[in-house]
Order: sequence, then structure tokens, then C-alpha cells
Amino acid sequence: MNNSMQLDYQKYTDFLKGQVNFRYTIAVLLVILFLAFEVLILSGYLKASKKENTIKGKLLGVLLCFCLFLIPFYFLGKQIHTMNTDIKSNAYVVYEGEFTYEYVNRTRGDVSEVSFIVDGEEFALTTEPLKLASGIYTGKIVYAENSMYLLDYEIFENDNNPNK
Repeated sequence: MNNSMQLDYQKYTDFLKGQVNFRYTIAVLLVILFLAFEVLILSGYLKASKKENTIKGKLLGVLLCFCLFLIPFYFLGKQIHTMNTDIKSNAYVVYEGEFTYEYVNRTRGDVSEVSFIVDGEEFALTTEPLKLASGIYTGKIVYAENSMYLLDYEIFENDNNPNK
């Protein structure tokens, strides 16, 4: 087997820091959008009827808007926390063996999933689309333990050959 892949912890840390910064940027944009909606609701620009232009109607609009923006903040905060945990503790795991790569086309963007089984437990890692065909591979992968994000990979063997 080829073991030429060098573990570059600084590269992995920098990559995760970039992901954290991207999520912070999204959070700031959500705050700006939230505040803009609040100003529009409170100033009366966003209203469905005269009945909803009352103080009660405006407060209900503010509360509804707050709840709609709270959900993405929860998930962003959870992702940021797990990535920061990986960064602070250098929680990078190396797995060597058989894994499955699958390209997934979603409405929020193209992502990919790498999955493998260790001691009967299945792990699924999220990653940007790789330059691989969907299928089964043998190789080495490095991933962040808590955020389950694929950081690096090396293919030893492509098991997608039907003539095997």
C-alpha cells in the first residue's frame, strides 16, 4: 500500500478556520437582514392589513421574524462550536481502508458524502465535491472528529471495476 500522504495539521486547521469564518459571515448577514426586517415591520412598511398595523400586530411580526431567524442561528452556532472544538484540540482522525464516495446534488448547493464503517459503526463525512466518480474506494482519509468534515484523502485502489 502507498503511504505517501503527509499529515498537514496546519493545513487542516486553516481550512476549518476558513469554514468557521464563512459561517460567521453568514451569521452577520442574517443579523443585518433580521434588523432590516424589524425596522420595516416596526415602521409599518411590512403589513398585511390595517388590523395588523397595531402594536400587537407589530410585536407579533417581530416575534415571528425573530423565530424564523433563530433556527439558522442555532445550526450555525452548532457548526461553529464543533469546528472550533476540532481546531483547539487538533482533533483530526486518520482512517485507512474501504470507503464509499457519493456526490449529492442538493438545492442549497452541491455537496458530497464519504462514508465508511469502523467496528460496526457507520461514519458519514460531509465534503465539497471531489474529483471522483461515485463508488467504492480503498485509501486513506483525514477528517475532523467532531464536525465530521473531510479534510484530506488519498486513493490507493478504485474498487469500482466491475471485472474484479
